[in-house]
Amino acid sequence: MKTMQLYWKRSLATFALLATFNGPETPVAVAQSGEPDAAPKAAPIAPAAASAAEAQATEAPAAPSPPPAGQVSRNRDGLASTSATPAARGAKLEARLKQIVLDEVRFDGLPLSEVLRFLQDESLKRDPDKTGINFLIKPNFRPVALAPGLDPVTGLPVTAASEPLDAGGVIVKFSLPLRNITLKDLLDAIVMVADHPIEYVLEDYAVVFSARPEALAGQPFAATHPGMRPVPAPSLQFQQGVKPWSRPPGLPSVGPVRPPSRKHWSSADLAEVKPQAFNVDFGPSEPSKQVGPAVVGRARDFWNTVSRGFNDHHIAVDLQFAGGDPSPIEVELINLGGAWGVPGAWDGKSPMLEDYNYPTGNRGGNSTVILHRVPAGKYQVYLYGAGATPGYFGDYSVSVGGREYGRKQTTRKGDGFHKSKWVEGSQYVRFSNVKVEPGDEVKILIRPGDPVTDSGGRTFADAFIAGLQLVPAKQDRRDSRR
Repeated sequence: MKTMQLYWKRSLATFALLATFNGPETPVAVAQSGEPDAAPKAAPIAPAAASAAEAQATEAPAAPSPPPAGQVSRNRDGLASTSATPAARGAKLEARLKQIVLDEVRFDGLPLSEVLRFLQDESLKRDPDKTGINFLIKPNFRPVALAPGLDPVTGLPVTAASEPLDAGGVIVKFSLPLRNITLKDLLDAIVMVADHPIEYVLEDYAVVFSARPEALAGQPFAATHPGMRPVPAPSLQFQQGVKPWSRPPGLPSVGPVRPPSRKHWSSADLAEVKPQAFNVDFGPSEPSKQVGPAVVGRARDFWNTVSRGFNDHHIAVDLQFAGGDPSPIEVELINLGGAWGVPGAWDGKSPMLEDYNYPTGNRGGNSTVILHRVPAGKYQVYLYGAGATPGYFGDYSVSVGGREYGRKQTTRKGDGFHKSKWVEGSQYVRFSNVKVEPGDEVKILIRPGDPVTDSGGRTFADAFIAGLQLVPAKQDRRDSRR
């Protein structure tokens, strides 16, 4: 009888210990005692008898030592203590990436989405298993924190903002071809040369790319233009004929992206169109906040927006004249895929002047704007571009049908926003008596300003443009007298 009572006490101790380790939510499995043989089952003892029997016990058995914490965790997860660590996620995919070798690769300024499409096709051709590699880009825009700075007008600190970044539009460029390179090494090289910070992770099913914030002293930041803050995030909705950049699978063809026009302009239609004022607000692809005149113009004048973020060569169609009538004019932008600005820098006098387009990633080089299908006539051309820091200025040349109309620049002093009114040569330049004959293209060459350095220590020189007005000479004289 005493032996039975001792086993009963040991069972109670075992129950208490297991309950402590497992918690109330975990089912408890009762293990056998450490004795060689378990005691035979006995009839339940009445509470009173049990109490009397416990009083006769002279010693309580010592509670067993708890197992190590790691062992408890493995047991709770249903894993035996001798189970091996699972293979690292994506290890098999990494091994396949190291097996696939490309003879020669060169990307001359392609967006990441097209680069990965090309690699997906090549991996299918070269994969020994003939299954290929899947690539994905996280579709959401990841906000990139910006370092705080000073307001260019007031000199007061401004709260850090964020710049959205579409990883699929990040530009990849190898100045020299890479030869006999594994696909794994090529992916690392793509991350290294991309014009915005990106990263990738290896999942079991695909290589997944995403945007990555830069880091400075352990804090995320994005390189900013000196003295400038970002404009609001570009809209992803279609605006006035400006469609997202898309090409057929494979490497891109040469030439700009031209979306289909809603209206077909025949030669007869173009011959009947009279010269009218035409305005462009460069910057983000959202509708322009500029309404009415700039240097010239009339109340309620309409301003077109023509840019598409991270798209460095495209043509905007289905635009409007300043009065609201449909316009046959098409605007081609080359090397102007970036958008930036200084919201409120001129106290709202001209939202158009406060944002602009420039080369994606500050890659440098000349930029170009070409106006196609301009109605024949004589025009005044106004080009706008004011920087908020010395050395960041507009540098513009105009030519039409082989006729050169000179080269002009806005101020290098960075004080255009400190003027109380429009000043030629400060915030804008004007080209007079620009003659356009049937079939002529109006070409605007934009050269970079002086080298400047941003808060992250990067030095670059940008070509940029904030606005454009194409005004018939007769109307320009009338507007100037108002």
